[in-house]
Amino acid sequence: MSENQQGSNMMGTIPDGERLARVEGKVEHIERDIVDIKQDVREIRKDMSGLFKWMIGIMFGTVVSILGTIISVVISLLPYLLNHH
Repeated sequence: MSENQQGSNMMGTIPDGERLARVEGKVEHIERDIVDIKQDVREIRKDMSGLFKWMIGIMFGTVVSILGTIISVVISLLPYLLNHH
């Protein structure tokens, strides 16, 4: 018995061509899944980039607001601080 026939008998009575077609079909399915995953990752990166920009903008606005409040308080207290010394 040849090596190819022994392999065929160990795998059952499925011909080599049919087994190869099954494997190719599964590989094609895996390739489609990988393409879908890559697209999903691109979309997530795009969404995260937009969220990151919003977060930086809000943080910048908060810092400016706090600094504005501090400057306003210091300016309003400046006459009192200068007169008492």
